[in-house]
Amino acid sequence: MRRYIIVPLLLIFSFISFSFANTSLRTNYVDYTKDANCVGVWRFNQDLSDTALDTQGGDKHLAVDGATYGAGKEGNGYSFDGTNDDLSRVSTIDLTGTSVITVVFWLYWDSFADDDDMCMEVTVNTNNQFPGMLILPNESATSAFVCGMSDSAGVYENQKFTRPSGAAWHHYAFVFDKTLGVGNQIIVYVDSVSQALTVVGTAFELSGNFGNKDWYFMSRAGTSLFGDGDLDEVAIFSDKLTQAEVTDIYLHGLK
Repeated sequence: MRRYIIVPLLLIFSFISFSFANTSLRTNYVDYTKDANCVGVWRFNQDLSDTALDTQGGDKHLAVDGATYGAGKEGNGYSFDGTNDDLSRVSTIDLTGTSVITVVFWLYWDSFADDDDMCMEVTVNTNNQFPGMLILPNESATSAFVCGMSDSAGVYENQKFTRPSGAAWHHYAFVFDKTLGVGNQIIVYVDSVSQALTVVGTAFELSGNFGNKDWYFMSRAGTSLFGDGDLDEVAIFSDKLTQAEVTDIYLHGLK
């Protein structure tokens, strides 16, 4: 007697649909490095000793001071010892034409602590140089991950959120938008998930555009507050990336 295996057509069609959907997800991503609002991209895939190239094709190369080149999250990256290593762009990055920026990157922070070690800072010191921006995983007063910005008048907005797991790679996206309302001018995504933020101190309404300032990665001005960990796939945009766009970069990377 013959035996027949009957497979429901619905199951077959579901499998086909799922396969095509997955293929689309993998291939139909945006090339963010060619976006008109992409200010600079540093993928760290070339070891030039003292220079990290702007891999977008621009001239915003970073100076490498002591950081060790090696395996990163996507290809290669830089490792920082927390003592005297950093990257910097002291020829300035001109953001005078925008009041909104988005900064994205992969970060492996070795260990969270309350010692104010920096991930990024714009200007040599955001406490007295304006306008500025900071990304501070080890903020001491709140025992939290803090990010903030100021305008040219020295008005601040600082926000904090719960630190993710240490000694692990996480993808971060920070949106700094001076056009939004008081207390809502910063948006943070960790591994593409929106974070619940709490205002640190008093929130004020910021105005004006960002400046033409020096950028420091993993230190304050290359002289103190050195971050301990690894950094990879950094990009700066002169507009507000949506959560869908952040997720696209998180899943597919910067191309």
